[in-house]
Amino acid sequence: MPMRGSLAILDDMVAAPGQGSADFSARAAEAAAFAALADELRLLRDGHHPDPEAALERAGALWRAVLLACGAEGSLPESLRQGVARLALAMLVELDQPEPDLRLMLGIAETLQAGLTDLH
Repeated sequence: MPMRGSLAILDDMVAAPGQGSADFSARAAEAAAFAALADELRLLRDGHHPDPEAALERAGALWRAVLLACGAEGSLPESLRQGVARLALAMLVELDQPEPDLRLMLGIAETLQAGLTDLH
């Protein structure tokens, strides 16, 4: 996932709608990150992941990156940044559970991936 974070890409859209092919490639990278997360969560859910602990750690790293992106200054409304930050925190709390709800986390990853894919 690019260091700019998921929300910075959306900031660019709000600031300059329809401009910037770099935004498209960054969104594609973010969509790919959530697609990869969904793939890993699917394998975990089905009991076929070769390294469940590493998969959960990668999921946590992605959600921490999203949370960091929410703190960045940008043109997105504060309420939207706060909402995404709450989602990231909820996913981190879920990951900290003895048995995370993989169906919930998979659904959220798939929804975010689809939304980011629709943007490019």
